[in-house]
Amino acid sequence: MHAKNAAAPGGGGGVRPSLPKPDVTTISQEEASAFIAPTARLYKAVESNRWKVWYPGRKGISRSWLLYGEILALGKCTAWTWHCHEEATGEECPHEWIKKIDWRVGF
Repeated sequence: MHAKNAAAPGGGGGVRPSLPKPDVTTISQEEASAFIAPTARLYKAVESNRWKVWYPGRKGISRSWLLYGEILALGKCTAWTWHCHEEATGEECPHEWIKKIDWRVGF
């Protein structure tokens, strides 16, 4: 039911490439999974118009694309997964557009 994060290109660990912000208004769950932090999970909840994400050991969050638009809602969710991942591992988000997004509600 929930897609796992796609592996880094080339397989295994290592430095992840920076991917540009999608130049679209909608994105598939499979395409969106390229932006989430390792070990995080992502679900596109079409029935509730939300992106939902989970990080191991943390309660998940969701953001509405009716409130933020689908891409910004995705950005807020992925920014949260990277926030959790950086706290856990020290690895920073490689995606410049996501680094600029505040994952908190209302920001």
